[in-house]
Amino acid sequence: MVLRTFAGTRGAVAATSATRLWCAGLANASATALAVQDSGLGTPSYVITGQHPDDPERGADDRETAAYIEAVRTGRPVDPDRTGHRIAHSTEAARTRSLGIEHVHPRDIELATHADVFDFAMEAHRTDGALVLHRRPVRSRP
Repeated sequence: MVLRTFAGTRGAVAATSATRLWCAGLANASATALAVQDSGLGTPSYVITGQHPDDPERGADDRETAAYIEAVRTGRPVDPDRTGHRIAHSTEAARTRSLGIEHVHPRDIELATHADVFDFAMEAHRTDGALVLHRRPVRSRP
């Protein structure tokens, strides 16, 4: 699951048939990949919540993050700087910046495009009708 603040939240809530559910961004991508791999469930499904059928550029940031997570999960090489750069210069990042500082922190895109800042995954559980995220530390990256 690639989580964005609005669409990602809706995607996580709508994923009612998921066996297990992780919410991720580039900042915890490798930790999420390791948690998914360690779950033993096999190949995951990625929900790209920012996609829009009328605009093929929308959701590019989500697709980049999902591709990064999948590369780590399957042991393929990743380039965190390149991935962060592509996300920072995506149409979605430009759209986010255009909202202005009254709606988006000035460093939002900068902070969101740093890969592997956090060493934990965020696993979601349904509790009393609510979706609750739990911080899950993971093993060190091989």
